[in-house]
Amino acid sequence: MKTKLIALMLLAGGSAFAESHWSISIGGYAPGYYPPPPAPYRVYQRQDLHEDYRDIQRDYEQVDRLRADIARDRYQLHEALEDGDEWRASRIARDLARDQRALDALLHDIARDHRDIRHDEQELNRERGYWGYGWR
Repeated sequence: MKTKLIALMLLAGGSAFAESHWSISIGGYAPGYYPPPPAPYRVYQRQDLHEDYRDIQRDYEQVDRLRADIARDRYQLHEALEDGDEWRASRIARDLARDQRALDALLHDIARDHRDIRHDEQELNRERGYWGYGWR
């Protein structure tokens, strides 16, 4: 048996200390399979995922407030322009532009949070062995 093992290792082109395809298979792990990360890492991932969900919920509440502010500013801008009050219209237009920039940044942040959630869920599912990632 030992000679077969040494012959296989020499055939694979590795030494007794190199981690090759054969040493992983002989060591108890199939190629491509690695032991799961320690439990504290999984706890961190779940907490991170939970925080991402809460962050998105708060962001969507802020989006609703900003959209309401933008709608109010547009209405007031329209009224100021109809009244011919250019000073008030320019002030409202600045507020409207600031709110629109904040809304755009917030929507960008939400998209990033969704990507983070997908990544975290894939990591957790991979650890559980779903979708063909790893096997237990």
